[in-house]
Amino acid sequence: MSAISNATPEQLQALLNGPALKPPPGVIPDFTDPSTSHRRGVAVEIVSLLLSAFAVAMHIYTKARFMHQMAAAACTTLLRNPLGMRVSSVLCEVCFNTSHGFLVGYFIIGWLVSDIAPGAKQWDVQLENLGSFLYED
Repeated sequence: MSAISNATPEQLQALLNGPALKPPPGVIPDFTDPSTSHRRGVAVEIVSLLLSAFAVAMHIYTKARFMHQMAAAACTTLLRNPLGMRVSSVLCEVCFNTSHGFLVGYFIIGWLVSDIAPGAKQWDVQLENLGSFLYED
């Protein structure tokens, strides 16, 4: 850390213009056209969001369309096992909503990362570009 604090502005600029990670021996960083998985990354993000939206739509449709038909069965089960039915229903709702929230959160993070060349090797990304993602306002 003291080496960075004692560095001249030219040395700091050279550090920022360099790779975000020291490349392996024999590998030259490519900042202009790094090999990335950008298209595959975006495709995975979009498919994940569509599957998540489909699951939520089916969940809402099922509740709206079939809940009144299942009410009689739910009431008889509730009379036989009041605590078990309540706990399983609530637990199912919490698990479904939590898993959907995680998937949407993953999608948002993936979308933000896609601006910085997903799938690129860290030595193919300049240090100054890496910082803008990690410490964005």
